[in-house]
Amino acid sequence: MDDTKVADHPSLQSVDYAVSGLASQRQRGYDDEAIQVLQFEWDSQPPITDEEERELIKMIDWRILPLICFGTAMQYADKAALSVGALFGLIRDLKLFVAQTGGTFDTHKYTLVSIIYYVGYVVGTPILSTVAQRFPTGKICSLYVLLWGIVTLLTPTCTGFEGIMGQRFVLGILEGGVSPAFLTILGMWYRKREQALRAPILYSANGFFVLPLLAVVYGIVHIGSRAHAWKSIYYFLGVLTIIFACFLYVFLPDSPVSAKWLTSRQRYVAVERLRDNQAGLNSKRLKGSHLLEAVCDIKVVVLVLATFCTCASAGVIGAFSPLVISKGYGADALRTLLLLMPTGVVAGFSNIIGGYIALKYKNTRIAVIISLSILSATGTALQWRLTLAKKEGLLAGVYLIVASSGALGGLTGLACTLSNTAGATKKIAVSGLVFISIAGANIATPFLFKKSEQPRYPFAFKVTMILQCAGIGLCVVYGALCIRENRRRDRSVEKQAQDLAFSDSTDKQNAAFRYVW
Repeated sequence: MDDTKVADHPSLQSVDYAVSGLASQRQRGYDDEAIQVLQFEWDSQPPITDEEERELIKMIDWRILPLICFGTAMQYADKAALSVGALFGLIRDLKLFVAQTGGTFDTHKYTLVSIIYYVGYVVGTPILSTVAQRFPTGKICSLYVLLWGIVTLLTPTCTGFEGIMGQRFVLGILEGGVSPAFLTILGMWYRKREQALRAPILYSANGFFVLPLLAVVYGIVHIGSRAHAWKSIYYFLGVLTIIFACFLYVFLPDSPVSAKWLTSRQRYVAVERLRDNQAGLNSKRLKGSHLLEAVCDIKVVVLVLATFCTCASAGVIGAFSPLVISKGYGADALRTLLLLMPTGVVAGFSNIIGGYIALKYKNTRIAVIISLSILSATGTALQWRLTLAKKEGLLAGVYLIVASSGALGGLTGLACTLSNTAGATKKIAVSGLVFISIAGANIATPFLFKKSEQPRYPFAFKVTMILQCAGIGLCVVYGALCIRENRRRDRSVEKQAQDLAFSDSTDKQNAAFRYVW
């Protein structure tokens, strides 16, 4: 590379490039996939224009984002199918309740069925995430989705507690590998600033999918037998998931490097524009040092704990919101479905609004998260303190919890994980820890529901509110840690000797990396 070309690209003025070019990075053991494009294309490429980058982003938004959004929505649909199915015969057919004196029911078995999915999720996430890093990401994702679709389709064959427990555990294992992989894919295609909106959009798919899902369930109930409609729900979701797996296999590329619908120039632009992320593209090597750094990094520890606390409300309201509405508000099954429909729209828009603010105004993610946490805590307080006579206030509390908890997952766990982690193995490890934290919240919170307190469950909502307040404090700590580290790096007189953007270095190893908050 001559001096003129280096001058045209100031960000690449480094010892490594000036002396021997991109090929030297391969010789030094840099194995990021981006090098496959840059070392052969650099000399022949003119500077990137704003117009061609905008056109590329549009292509990515229409070709990549819808696929992973629909996959995320299908995961939520599988989880929601249990709580919706509980209204239409699932609990009775699988004997998940024990009748008590006074007309009440012990739903301890239903609680176990609800949380066993997340136990499987915790087991599957580290194993299947590692496999996804070692093999082509798009193809391995489609395989996971195909297997989970088959398991979903077989759900109606369960005849009792043991069968549904096994099904939910296996389903959790399979889906535990998909979410971190989708997050990795998102990081392969978007800049940090763009991730602030795209990660919440990814999570908003959960909310927006609720409306069509419940509409389909409403239709299924009217077409067939209401008493056993839960089986038809699982048949529908199983077939839809298998079809989606085929779409993923055909249309989801493993990375920008292998995207056949991109020209050579577009592949170069797709990779080169991510240089400012200082996080690399992808690497197939599993590095033990990255794993160790992930579990020892204080910022990661605080982020994982904050995610657990802020997502606690999702665990409370996710599996039990239909039962809380139907039992607490005296609504029948069909009316409960209608009351649940707005929750998806509210959750979806809250994700997008929160993400837009984070995109529009730099370093506002923590402020948005805290604001949403306050809304969620307000909804939880309404559930805790209002009497059953205040049905409108109680229902408003449910909507507040659903709206804020959905957006909190997207902003706290996903956006911060994507933007503040570098190094392929560390990104996989941190995203795995964050998703395990979300699963942990969903495992722990259902145990807060005491049968003696139904249908109000005041203890569950009180503890949840305490966790939400703790989450606010942890988010403040996380933001302070990011600000302090950025200032320390800005004051440092040590200059970066090499451009490490595509060296598969972690955020702690790369002094040019800056954290967002």
